[in-house]
Amino acid sequence: MTYAELGSARGISAKSAERLVQRRRWPRQIGNDGIARVLVPLGEDHVTPRRQGPTSVPDVADRGVSSSPDIGDLVREAIRDVVSPVCAQLERSEQEVATLRAELVELRIAEQASANLAEYGTAQAVDLRKRLEAAEKCADEERDRADRASAQIGELQTALTADKLELNRRLDRAEDERRELLSALSTAQAQVRQLTDRRQPQPAPRRSWLPWWRR
Repeated sequence: MTYAELGSARGISAKSAERLVQRRRWPRQIGNDGIARVLVPLGEDHVTPRRQGPTSVPDVADRGVSSSPDIGDLVREAIRDVVSPVCAQLERSEQEVATLRAELVELRIAEQASANLAEYGTAQAVDLRKRLEAAEKCADEERDRADRASAQIGELQTALTADKLELNRRLDRAEDERRELLSALSTAQAQVRQLTDRRQPQPAPRRSWLPWWRR
């Protein structure tokens, strides 16, 4: 039933019917035409008339005042009509507050996660910086070692070159001395032969063994 149909069936306005539906929390559904329809429980689509007690003769205590209708229901209905929108607004406000609290909790969780991530990133950056500095220091030390080794190799090469030249000079001098000694030895040998030849005696003339008369 629409709000208008419910109000017509219960003898109230469509607004009052809408507040009644909100107050009693009856299921509602929006149709394809955009009009809200309410699932009204059985027997709630009309107002049950109140039973009237037996007609009594007015008492003198009534002071001539006839029985007036019970306005308690009307007052309660009016109070409900006034309070229902406030309750609905309060309920919506509570739902909004709960939603905002949930969003705030999620925001705080995300903020804490971001802070933890930033702290972790900072620690990682510091660790990487330390590693980089250590690697640069090791590279500098290796570079210094390489420079010192290169300088030592250069010095060794220079010393080896000088030693090689010195050895070549010594070999040349030794070769010259050997030649001079060989020449002196040859000269001495020639002189010894000459002296030997001079001192060797001349052989005596050979005599014949034949007698003198047979000569």
